Amino acid sequence: MKRLIFGSLLTFAVAAQAASGTYTPEGNTATVLGVDSEHRGFRDDVWQLINDTYAGNPAVQAGAEAVARSYQNSIGPVALNTVDTSAMVLQDAQVGACAAYNAGPAHAAELIQAMHEVYARTFNTEARITARRAYVSAGKNVGAIHLDYKKCAETANR
Repeated sequence: MKRLIFGSLLTFAVAAQAASGTYTPEGNTATVLGVDSEHRGFRDDVWQLINDTYAGNPAVQAGAEAVARSYQNSIGPVALNTVDTSAMVLQDAQVGACAAYNAGPAHAAELIQAMHEVYARTFNTEARITARRAYVSAGKNVGAIHLDYKKCAETANR
């Protein structure tokens, strides 16, 4: 079955991101997983980017955090030890769709920008890019995507 690689969630080029706050590249690039000292589900440097840039817009911040968790999961041990990641890849699409749905049309452009920035920060080393590629490539039966907006938690900012 052909795989469908969908949207900018999975396939845009990684651009270099300027560091913000106290983040330093050397402080969080030693391993593929990096450091998540607060157990948020994504690295501290990614949280700092989101917090520094989107704290004033709760809908975009929530969407960026959801996508950050999804991206981080894609390079974690469960994903890397899964022979067929199709279900996980489809869940990634659902997370992105829910982030967009919950942010609403008024915040769409800002959310897209946030998602691109989170992607670039998450996959900022060759090892992380390689892990992401392996994850996406292991999606054996990804085809048409049926998104279920009933699974999306509503936000007050929609």
